[in-house]
Amino acid sequence: GGWTASSQYWKSAEFLAWVANNSTVASTVVWNDRWGTDTTCKHGSYWTCNDNYRPSNVVPHKWENCATVAKTSWGFDRNATLEGYYTTKELIDELIQTIAFGGNMLLNVGPSADGTISPIFVDRLLAVGDWLRVNGEAIYGTRVWPVVQNETDGNVYYTVKNQGSASTSLPSTTLYAHLLQWPAQNNVQLHYPIPTNDTKIHMLGLPSSVNIKWAYKPSDGLSIQLPSLTPYNIPCQHSWVLAMTGLKNVEALDEEAEENEDKKTSAVA
Repeated sequence: GGWTASSQYWKSAEFLAWVANNSTVASTVVWNDRWGTDTTCKHGSYWTCNDNYRPSNVVPHKWENCATVAKTSWGFDRNATLEGYYTTKELIDELIQTIAFGGNMLLNVGPSADGTISPIFVDRLLAVGDWLRVNGEAIYGTRVWPVVQNETDGNVYYTVKNQGSASTSLPSTTLYAHLLQWPAQNNVQLHYPIPTNDTKIHMLGLPSSVNIKWAYKPSDGLSIQLPSLTPYNIPCQHSWVLAMTGLKNVEALDEEAEENEDKKTSAVA
């Protein structure tokens, strides 16, 4: 009911004060921003703002994309047609872009009156699960890389993850490039990642023995030549992930972003 009346009407402040200070879950509970018509995108442990919320820039607050498999309903619609549901490709792209911008994704399906899940929902959930089995390491436990989206190709998004100790002097950090489309001539041009002699690139789901060639020119960026794959050995459908280690500037951009965020916080304070 948060969208029908103000937080004052619902006495949201009083309730949340009790939850945060006196309830048995005070140390572990989190809450969203749906506590009245005047609280969305302003208050809460994390923001949901509105359904299918996905900002076009990195938001300095935890947020969630509340999305549905059905395009027009959060419940069960017996009259829905195939066109009334998002495709697996659309859902995976939405997931990647949400994570790349630092959000969490909540994906809703509407059960029927007897609690059963329609085959179309089952199909979408299983297909997204199949994709995550191959590429989950580029989603779970990752964080925002300040670049977020590749400048030379709008179909490439980045996530990054610390992988523990490294065998070289470089930080053991993996940068993931999510390819929403398979590139023409199997070639990917990345503008921002800067490689070193220790750089290694592989595609998630492929054996480590599969060699991925790359070249770098400061004027052109990082050029990656993907292997020619068939329907029998391609690791997944819909979107593909390149894992890159030994890059020169992953940590540097992280530190620069943190410094800028600290300056913003100090200015607000």
